[in-house]
Amino acid sequence: MIGCGNSVLSEDMAADGYCKFPNYFAKSHSPIAGSIVGIDISPPVIGFMNERKDKLGFSNLSYRVGDCRAMVPSPIIPPSNQKPEFADESFDVVMDKATIDALACGESSEEDIPRFMAEVLRILKRGGMAIFITYGSEVGQHVHRSNSHTVRPA
Repeated sequence: MIGCGNSVLSEDMAADGYCKFPNYFAKSHSPIAGSIVGIDISPPVIGFMNERKDKLGFSNLSYRVGDCRAMVPSPIIPPSNQKPEFADESFDVVMDKATIDALACGESSEEDIPRFMAEVLRILKRGGMAIFITYGSEVGQHVHRSNSHTVRPA
């Protein structure tokens, strides 16, 4: 869950068993690895979320500080000086919870959104699914998609 913030969406998905369903999107139909990972750029929010999930007893849920434009462990060190935290093709499903909307509001959106989309494609397994929750207009999203990287075949 990219841009998880302090939302309960990841917790609700973990409680509802989303990590236990077969991955119907992958060619192999193998089971999902069994966990949900929330990523956000804010260390205080991630600290809070990790404390909350521990209190609630979620063993299939983790939260990490990361920059969606490079999936790096720390937003303080420039992404170009860090290696990515997640290996290529490490997730069956990648879900963005309005992070693309936040990036679209930034001064460097024309650079940030393609970097973000490239990272989503990099960490997504072949045959996996990317889900984007956005309030952006269809026209605005079309512009970003047309300037972004081409989706690779399954």
